[in-house]
Amino acid sequence: MSELPLDLVLLSTPIGALGSGRGGGVELTLTSLMQGLAERGHRLTLIAADGSCLPAGCEAVDLVMLPGADQPSWQHAAEDAPVVIPRNGLLPSMLAEALKRAPAADAVLNFGYDWLPLWTTPWVSVPLFHLISMGDVAAVMRDAIESLARWDQRRLAFHTRR
Repeated sequence: MSELPLDLVLLSTPIGALGSGRGGGVELTLTSLMQGLAERGHRLTLIAADGSCLPAGCEAVDLVMLPGADQPSWQHAAEDAPVVIPRNGLLPSMLAEALKRAPAADAVLNFGYDWLPLWTTPWVSVPLFHLISMGDVAAVMRDAIESLARWDQRRLAFHTRR
C-alpha cells in the first residue's frame, strides 16, 4: 500500500449480531468493505452487537461487542413511522462507543440505516460518515438524510445503480 494506513471505526448495524444474517444487505456490504480495507492495510475497529463474528479475511479487525436491545428495522416501516429507540438499546451504546474511540481514529463509518447517527453528525466534531443502503422508507428518515445532505453532503454515500 502506497498511502499511510487509516485508523477507522466501523459502526455495524444494530439490528442484530454481525454474522446472524439479520442485517441483510448491510452485513454483506460491511463484510466486503472490511475485507477490502483490511487487505489494504487499514487499521479497523468494528463496533457490533454481542454475538457478532468476524468474516474470513478480517482477523486483524478489532471487534468490540456490546450488549443491548436490537434496534427495530426501518425496512418495513410505514411512511409516518416514528423514531423508536428501545430501552437499553444497542444503537445508542454502539454510537457512544464509536464516538468515544473517534478521537484516536481518522473517521467513523456508519453502516446502519438509523436516525440517531444521522441526526448526531452535525453536533459532534468527529468525522462521522454514513453509507445509506436503503431507499426512501419513512418520512423521518428521509428528513434526517436530507438535513444532513444540506449540512455536508460529503458525509453521505449511497448505493446506486447506473
